[in-house]
Amino acid sequence: MRMGIAETPSLTFSAHLLEYYQCADLPAFALSGELGDSAGFFRFGPDVICYGQTVGKTYSTVNGHLVDIAEHARVVNDYVLVPFDITGVVDNLRYETYAHSNKRWVEKSWVRGLYYRLRPALPVAFRKHHQ
Repeated sequence: MRMGIAETPSLTFSAHLLEYYQCADLPAFALSGELGDSAGFFRFGPDVICYGQTVGKTYSTVNGHLVDIAEHARVVNDYVLVPFDITGVVDNLRYETYAHSNKRWVEKSWVRGLYYRLRPALPVAFRKHHQ
């Protein structure tokens, strides 16, 4: 997948992060292409899983087939070009948006309520496993 540089790099990404984290030496981030329509999970390097909008493919669940988009990040002139909405990804992490994107069935309120009503009658081994 080839990604071009955004015609006019936007400093909005850096401004938002600078305002929140108050770092004097924050680099100027810009988007390296056009964002997809929906947010989802993707990989940025071998150990980092992110949730947000990218210029590439995202997935609604975390699985072993997440696309690694780190190779599309680069520095051009004075901009760090990233293939995802860095502000959105950071906000999703701060506000735990990813947790609401695809709740597991055991985390739904009616299942949790049923579990806690039945909990006194359940064996200890079952309760320990599901806590």
